[in-house]
Amino acid sequence: MLFLASRSPRRRALLEQLGLAPGLLDVDVPEVRQP
Repeated sequence: MLFLASRSPRRRALLEQLGLAPGLLDVDVPEVRQP
């Protein structure tokens, strides 16, 4: 089983294109790049 801890629709779409159906985890982590 694969869990995707991200709200990125692009990441989910990429996994689905590979034939995977990731479970989604709601996490409270900011997805911001540091400079």
